[in-house]
Amino acid sequence: MHRCLRIQEILANIFATIFEDEDQLWISWARSSTLASAAQTCKIFSGPALDALWHSQRLYNLIKCFPIDALKLDGHDVTINRRLSREDYLRVHFYSARIKEIVHEEDTDYNINPMVIALLLSQQTLYGPLLPNVRHFYLGTTHFYGQAILSRLLVGPNLRTIHLISEVWDDEPGPWENMLYVLKPCLSNLEAFTFESEICGRTMRFDAIDAMIEMHHSFSKLRNLDTRNFDATYAVLSHIATMPRLQTLTFGILAPELQKFNALPRPEPHFPSLVKLTIDTDSLSDCGSFFAHLSFKKLQSLRVKQYRSGLDWQLEPFFNALNRHLLPSRLEVLNIDNY
Repeated sequence: MHRCLRIQEILANIFATIFEDEDQLWISWARSSTLASAAQTCKIFSGPALDALWHSQRLYNLIKCFPIDALKLDGHDVTINRRLSREDYLRVHFYSARIKEIVHEEDTDYNINPMVIALLLSQQTLYGPLLPNVRHFYLGTTHFYGQAILSRLLVGPNLRTIHLISEVWDDEPGPWENMLYVLKPCLSNLEAFTFESEICGRTMRFDAIDAMIEMHHSFSKLRNLDTRNFDATYAVLSHIATMPRLQTLTFGILAPELQKFNALPRPEPHFPSLVKLTIDTDSLSDCGSFFAHLSFKKLQSLRVKQYRSGLDWQLEPFFNALNRHLLPSRLEVLNIDNY
């Protein structure tokens, strides 16, 4: 074996590329099979191959690591068949520490009984965290209703990116307070946060929600933020403007709140690292005033999207404002999206 293949960092990069191979993206078991085979080739390959294999996983695959006599398949429901001991967790913890991303459990042939999730959550105090190193999860907002046991199981100290899919109609009460309660311990350390909502091809748009407003005020280290389906307030936008690391921002705001923001004094710095900006609004003129009050030193891409159809947007004043206050030589992409 070549000496280079004894270096763990090189092996990690090699095995990571298996998941990036476009020729295999259509069939997940082929990638998993390749990595599983590599892990069994020799001890040197085992660690990096297993890290790549378990980097992104479904919770169901981890639960299958419990001893076979501890699990019961009742129709499509996966349940626990007996009391779990510390020894039962040995194999589970061996693999769970490698998981960095939990994949959304959707369109599967099985259903993890909620009592299983509740048991795993409660036994963390006895046997240690089940998912201590998860950095990213992609989850529907339905998992924040009631006791939110799945969400509480996934949230940990190393969580860095959250992608939430809202499955709530815009005229229904959502689990917003629960969401705030579960996520608040990790919000200050997040690097990326996405909140999107589309049901049956219709995009949902939510008014300013107190819990979502408080969540925004808890962000401090974000690099990427996308909350276009939530109507931001001027206070939320004022806080976002001070985030020192924010590079990509997509947000929605209506004219009254944008006008309040434009009337505020502008302490330096504002949007110091922003490179890509998308604004979903109903007022192009107020958007022009927005740029008149700010100096974007690094902005390269700008997209302004019309909030709804039928709005009369006057483009000339907006472009004049951009020409005066946003150097065209710095901007590489400009997109005005109207219906």
